[in-house]
Amino acid sequence: MKYILFSFLLAFSFIVNAQNFVGQSIQNTATERNNARLIVEDNSGKLHLVYYNNGIYYSSSETNGSTWSTPILVDEVGRNPSLVVDSNNTLHLVYKKGGISAVEIVYRSYSNSAWSAIELVSHDDISTVSRPALAIDTDNNLHCVWQRAGFSSTPNSEIWYSKRTQADGWQAAVNVSNSYGASEYPTLTTDLSNNVHVFWKDSGEAIENDKMVLYRKFTVGLGWDSNYTNLSNTTGNGSSATMDPCAVTDIQGNIHLVWKDSQTGTREIYYKKCTNGTWESNFTNISNSEVASSYPSISTDTQGNLYVFWSEKVGGIYFETVYKIFDKNLGNWSNLTNISNTASADSNHPNTPSKVKSNISVIWTEGEASPYSVLYYGQMLPPAVYSVSGIVQGDDNPGFGIPGAVAQLEGNQNYEVTSLTDGNFLFPAVLDNDSYTLTVTKSGYQPYVSEVIIDGENVDLGTITLNELKSLPYDLQISFDELPHGQAAFIWNHANGEGTSGKESKSLIGFNVYLDDITPGNQLATTGVTPTYYLFTNLVEGNHIAGVSGLYSSGETDIVTIPFTVNPVSVPYVNNKIHVYPNPCSSNLIIEMEGGGGNANFEILNLRGQVVFSGNLNEKTDVPTTSFVPGIYFIKLWSGKTFELIKIVKE
Repeated sequence: MKYILFSFLLAFSFIVNAQNFVGQSIQNTATERNNARLIVEDNSGKLHLVYYNNGIYYSSSETNGSTWSTPILVDEVGRNPSLVVDSNNTLHLVYKKGGISAVEIVYRSYSNSAWSAIELVSHDDISTVSRPALAIDTDNNLHCVWQRAGFSSTPNSEIWYSKRTQADGWQAAVNVSNSYGASEYPTLTTDLSNNVHVFWKDSGEAIENDKMVLYRKFTVGLGWDSNYTNLSNTTGNGSSATMDPCAVTDIQGNIHLVWKDSQTGTREIYYKKCTNGTWESNFTNISNSEVASSYPSISTDTQGNLYVFWSEKVGGIYFETVYKIFDKNLGNWSNLTNISNTASADSNHPNTPSKVKSNISVIWTEGEASPYSVLYYGQMLPPAVYSVSGIVQGDDNPGFGIPGAVAQLEGNQNYEVTSLTDGNFLFPAVLDNDSYTLTVTKSGYQPYVSEVIIDGENVDLGTITLNELKSLPYDLQISFDELPHGQAAFIWNHANGEGTSGKESKSLIGFNVYLDDITPGNQLATTGVTPTYYLFTNLVEGNHIAGVSGLYSSGETDIVTIPFTVNPVSVPYVNNKIHVYPNPCSSNLIIEMEGGGGNANFEILNLRGQVVFSGNLNEKTDVPTTSFVPGIYFIKLWSGKTFELIKIVKE
C-alpha cells in the first residue's frame, strides 16, 4: 500500500515551482557541464549552484529555489566548474584556471560563507586541461577526473584522475583512459563501497572508429580494471554523435548511466544500468523521439527513483528542457514533461544534482542572444516514507506473540500502533531521514526502549522480547509471639498483582523462602502466592538471616533478607520433673508431673508448628495419639511467660 501511495504522489502531488531566475551570462553555455554537477542540495535542504559567465559565479537558495542570492564571483579566470557537497554541508569545487588555454585544475571549498584559498589538483607543463568532474564518497573523500589535451607522439586527449583525502590532500594523477583515440567529456560516480566508476567519450584504439562511451572502474583494495569497457556498443553513428555521458549511484549501489547517441540516425538519450557489478547487455532509448535530444543529466532520490533531464528540439525549432522519471516501484518511465516551454528561444544545457533529497532541481541556460538567463526549476518531493515492523513476545512465554502491546516512535513526527493477536505490529509510513526512539509497553512487562534510524529503506525490527515485570517482597518481619522456643514466623508483604512501576505483574507463581544460606537455588521452601508468611521450626539459638524472593514464570526476583536472633530460654516454667512415656508412642501418650503440685498448659505441635492436641496438666494426663501421623512432635508446656519443649516420636 505504501508503494502505491508513493507512486500516486510522485505522479500527481508535486509542489511545482515556476521557472525562477538565478543570474545572467554573456555565454550561451553558462550551464554546459552536463557531465559535471553544477547544482547540489545540502543536508539542510539549502540549494547551491555555480555557473560560467567569463568567470565562475556562485549563488544559493534557502527557499526551495523560489529565490536566489545575488551571484558572487568565485574566480574571474575560472572555467568548467564542478560542485559537490559533503555530509557536513561543506561545498567542494574544482575548475580549470586560466581560460581556454588553462594548464591547471584547482580546488576550493566553501563553508561559513567563505571560499578557501586555491589548492592545486594538477599542473601540466606540456598540455592544456579542461572539463573536470568531481564526485564524493561516503568518507567525504573527493575524486576528480579531467581531460588532458594530446601532444607530440600522442596527439589525442586522455582522461586523468586524482583522489583527495583530508589527511593527505590530492594524490598523484593517473591516466585512466590510456587509449589511442581522443578521450573526452569525462564523468564519474562512486558507489556505496567507495569504488570509483569513470565514463568518457572515445574512439578506442583507432581514430577512425565510431565514438563510444567507455568505462573503467577502480575497486578499493584491487585498483583499476586492466582495460576499459565499451558500454554504448553503437556503430555507424559518426564522429561526435555518441557523447555527453552522465552517471549516478542509487541507494542500493546500482549504477545508472545516460548519454547521447545517434544509433537511429536521430540524436537520442540512452540509458543503461549496472547491478551488483554487472552491466545490462542492452540499453534503453528513453527519449525515443524524432527530434534531436542532447545533454542528459541524471539524478536519483532517497527511494531509488531516477530523474533524467535533457535538451529536446521540440517542434524541430527550439530546444526545450524536458525530463522523464523512472519509478522504481512501478518499473517504468513516465511520459515526457516540458518544463521550459519557451516557443521562441533555446533552453539548453540542463544540469541537475546527483542526489535528490527534498527537491527535484534543474538549471539551464536560456535565450537567443546575450545576456542569457540562468534559470532554475524545482519540484518539492512528497516526503519519503518507509515501514517499520516487528513482533512482540514476553520472556515468560517465548515463541508466542503478545497482543495489545503499544509501540511508539518519537522523532520529528510521532507514531503509535498496537500489536495484533500474533504480536505483530506495523508502522506503515514513517518519514525518512530521521532517528526515532522506539518504546514498546504492555501491562505486566518492563518497557522496551531502543533507537530506530530510517535511512532509505523499510526496517524490520525482528522479535522484541519484553521482560516480565517482577516486584520484590517488602516489609519483612520476624515474630516470636506465642510460638514455642525454636520457632519464628517469617512475614512479608507483596504488591499483590501491582508491580513497583504501577503496571500489573503478569504471572506471580509464589515465593522462595531462604534461611541462612541465601543463595539462589538453595531455598528452604517454595510457597504459593498466599499466605505471605512461613513458620521456621527447629531454630537453634543464635543469629540467623531469613530471605524471600518472588517466583514468576520467567524466573525469580532478587532475594530480600532480614536478620534475626533466637535467644536462649532463661527459666524453665517449674522445677518439677516431667515424665513422658511411652516415647516413642503408638496409640496413647502419658504426660506426668513428678511430685504434683504444679499446673501447666500444654500443646502438641507437628514440625510445621501446627497444634494437633492441647490440654491442661496437673499431675498426669493420658493423650490419645492414634490419629497422629507418624513422625516427630514437640510437647510445649508453659506457665505464664515461661515454657518448656519435650520431643516425642509417634510410630
